[in-house]
Amino acid sequence: MDWITANETLVLANFPTDLRPAYEQWLVDHPDKAGRLAEIVAATRAEFRDALAVNPANVLDPDEEKIPQSCTRALQALVVFQIETEMGHAVSEERQQAMTRADLFLRQIAYQHFAARPAGAAHEPTPAYTPPPWKEANQERSLL
Repeated sequence: MDWITANETLVLANFPTDLRPAYEQWLVDHPDKAGRLAEIVAATRAEFRDALAVNPANVLDPDEEKIPQSCTRALQALVVFQIETEMGHAVSEERQQAMTRADLFLRQIAYQHFAARPAGAAHEPTPAYTPPPWKEANQERSLL
């Protein structure tokens, strides 16, 4: 599985063309908001990584700026919706639907319906349990 660096550069490269001029004007009008997009991306990326970490079968890429490539479209939709809302821009029905689908996708990850491992990951996921060698698989349990 490919892991992609999800940062402000990625989001801006895929930013909706109809929203880009309004976003740039918003930054001119509100220079104190210059780092806001990066903050939203970082928070959303952390949500994806936390949701992935819920499933012990998932192995996260050690680079905390990376998420699985298959999650980037959902991250983009969530970030664009959030920044558009903060700008006070009227959010189109299509973007609202994209955000809803992205939010549902993120929840499905947390419900362990998504498996992720970086390419070449050979170590066991954590937490993991390996029964001790003296315990046989067919040994009956006895409760006292």
